[in-house]
Amino acid sequence: MIARRPHRPPAQLASAVCVAVALAAPAPADEATLAPLKDNTIFSESNSRSNGIGIGLFAGRTAPRNNGAIRRALLAFDIAAAVPAGATITSARLELRVTMSIAGSEPVTVHRLLADWGEAMSNAGGSEGTGAPAQMGDVTWRFRFFNDTSTEWDSLGGDFVGVASASAQAGNSGTVTWGSTAEMVADVQGWLDAPAGNFGWIVVGNESQTTTAKRFGSGEETTASSRPRLVLEFEPSGNPPTPTAVPPNTPSPTITPADTPTSTLAPTDTRTAIVTNTATLTLAPTGTRTPTISVTNTATPTLPPTGTRTSAIAPTSTRTPVVPPTETPPVSPTASATPTASHTATVTPDTAQPSATAEPTQTATPTAVDSASPTPEITATASDTPGPDTPTATSPPEPTATATPIVAICPGDCDGSGTVEINELITCVNIALGTQPPSVCPACDPSGGGTVEINELIAAVNRALSGCVPLLPL
Repeated sequence: MIARRPHRPPAQLASAVCVAVALAAPAPADEATLAPLKDNTIFSESNSRSNGIGIGLFAGRTAPRNNGAIRRALLAFDIAAAVPAGATITSARLELRVTMSIAGSEPVTVHRLLADWGEAMSNAGGSEGTGAPAQMGDVTWRFRFFNDTSTEWDSLGGDFVGVASASAQAGNSGTVTWGSTAEMVADVQGWLDAPAGNFGWIVVGNESQTTTAKRFGSGEETTASSRPRLVLEFEPSGNPPTPTAVPPNTPSPTITPADTPTSTLAPTDTRTAIVTNTATLTLAPTGTRTPTISVTNTATPTLPPTGTRTSAIAPTSTRTPVVPPTETPPVSPTASATPTASHTATVTPDTAQPSATAEPTQTATPTAVDSASPTPEITATASDTPGPDTPTATSPPEPTATATPIVAICPGDCDGSGTVEINELITCVNIALGTQPPSVCPACDPSGGGTVEINELIAAVNRALSGCVPLLPL
């Protein structure tokens, strides 16, 4: 008798399939970290003050003793030099480190600039809070490029979009991060697609009251960790289309028996395996390269029969017979294609790490019935014919054919335990991705092709759901 393998709980099986499929998803989007191409500060109390190569960028208002003057910081990044043309920006974060503050936590916003501006050699030195005399080409409260009257701002203090691209709270110290927001992603995407319009952002502090000013590290800050950073995630253009894999049906072997002798497998009872749980998976990875795997085939596992076997062997010669088995095919379960489950991968570009959600649904009852009754053949032949001077050979005892147990590979059963575990599914997926060699688990590649195909991954998942099907010796 064959011990029936206990079924796993549906939730556990759904989790196993979810893990395997989630690992088959491609790596997250490419990432680039940019230093500013240029940065500067403008000062409301003077049309001729700037801080082009100073170590600080200022935003907010000064204390009343300094007349509550306004400071605004400007930054621009060379997007086209860091991201390939045609790429799709999926995330954008701006990071500045507070290096000096005269207030507690204050709101600070970033806005897209509408005109070009300059950074020259002005350098305030010290705490830099009042700026330095602007040099030719510096940006100031009035001039985009000092002291060219043809390049004045349309509005004093800078021309920028009134609606902020992002907002964040800046404390007395530490790193402040803006984004990622849809507006920042749109800003960067626009700069990548049309570099001539890349004028960067202006950083605006709390200007509704005095004593809110913050100093942030500039691109000239001596401590590298205090310099501005723009962190981008993007998907390069020209990625291959998302594959949809449909596993082929498993063919049933046809055995043609020889005339004599034959060994007949006569099962006397039939086992029927009924699978009533179908897992419906919804994956929500956050990366942007996500293949969709639609499984439109439900495997119907077939359990081998138990019963009595009868062998009839009728050798046709009295001389040392040769008994070569002519065909010993493994018993292959017959699969009935019934679309009962679909697996869909959905891209959500707001976060960096993928997550998977499995929702088992009682939707179908595929029934597998053992229908394979292969008849292995054993033919005994002899080619020795006695001549006139040859003595008659005495026949040896009638040979008895002994069938060799068939060893079949269970897809995904790396350790040969007769079950496919979650870690074995993960191994198969890693081999399919190329991160591990096929030699780690030959059972993941039952076809012996040297690579793990999508239909072999699906076969391994089916074995995890229904168990391996052992073959019995004759």
